[in-house]
Amino acid sequence: MGGKHTIRNRMRNIFFRAGLALFFCFFPATLCAKDILSPAQIKNILKKFPQADINKDGVLDEQEQLAVKKELEARREKKNSKNDGSKKAVSSKSVPASHVNERYGDQERNLFDIWIPLNAKNAPLVIAIHGGGFTGGDKSKWYGDKDIDLCLEKGIAYACINYRYRTQSPGGILACLQDSKRALQYLRFSADKYKLNKTKIACYGGSAGAGTSLWLAFHDDMADRRNEDKVLRESTRILAAAASSPQFTYDLKQWDSVFSFDHEQNKEEQAKSDENYLNAYGITSFNELETPAGMEKRKELDFNAMISKDDPPCFVMSKLKDGVIKVGDLGHWYHHPKHAFILMENLKKNGVEYYAVIPEMKIAPEKEITPVEFLIGYLLK
Repeated sequence: MGGKHTIRNRMRNIFFRAGLALFFCFFPATLCAKDILSPAQIKNILKKFPQADINKDGVLDEQEQLAVKKELEARREKKNSKNDGSKKAVSSKSVPASHVNERYGDQERNLFDIWIPLNAKNAPLVIAIHGGGFTGGDKSKWYGDKDIDLCLEKGIAYACINYRYRTQSPGGILACLQDSKRALQYLRFSADKYKLNKTKIACYGGSAGAGTSLWLAFHDDMADRRNEDKVLRESTRILAAAASSPQFTYDLKQWDSVFSFDHEQNKEEQAKSDENYLNAYGITSFNELETPAGMEKRKELDFNAMISKDDPPCFVMSKLKDGVIKVGDLGHWYHHPKHAFILMENLKKNGVEYYAVIPEMKIAPEKEITPVEFLIGYLLK
């Protein structure tokens, strides 16, 4: 019993290593007066935002805390909001997207842009999936990217997609993954409209986009052949996947047994980490993780365990440093090279073709290629 609580407390600590930075990335969309900050967080806020102490008494009362949190939430929403028009859907050579903000589902962020090669009739397709911890990011990240031009020059179509954030759905990360699945199925269903070869589709991305691409690559086909929604009857299998700075699983309980941390114990912050941890799983209590339904959710998020010999070739890359993760360094934790290494080892074990670039683990090919160059090699076979 004590061991289970120790693991739970360690997992709680992980989610608050970034202090104030977590407000920009992980705080839930709904803020209320009961969300009181810890002394450490208040100290950080007063240091960075002294104007938050409206009555200048050296502390933050509940109303001042709520005002600060609302301001930080507004900044996060602005950062995470969809492209406001200041960025244009063009390639690095100013080639405009053939279609912008095409809708693939009924969620607000179920949108994609697509570039179709000139005179295309049956073009292979690369799907780009943005990162952002499933709490931010946007398809406009890919605007101006030279890989769009590279694909077009090879006669390959290029699409970039949005998906809902996990803070926008009770389904957690799995809801985000399901959106990307539907985007893939919709593009396949609409192959004639977009002049695509529905048998030649590959996905790639960084961080959350990397994990999503791998989830699609390793998952058994999720086509529901009898569904009334014809889009969901389409296959979800892809020809290849590429992952930059990936995570090895979204069953987060496994992470704590893999990484070494420089821990700072803070019981007040432990309690406030619960909501974010539970939100990632799409559950309401820790007890649910041990129920049959909770175990099923964990299984559905564990794409590393899904790897089998019939999976498509994968590109896996992480160029971050190795070593102990320091307090507050969430980026190192999310993108530690051990994530990529674990994936590579499992791909190798299952006989799946892979290409890995993990310098900290002494894995560096003689001639390094980019994720999209890797995908193109399979799409044009």
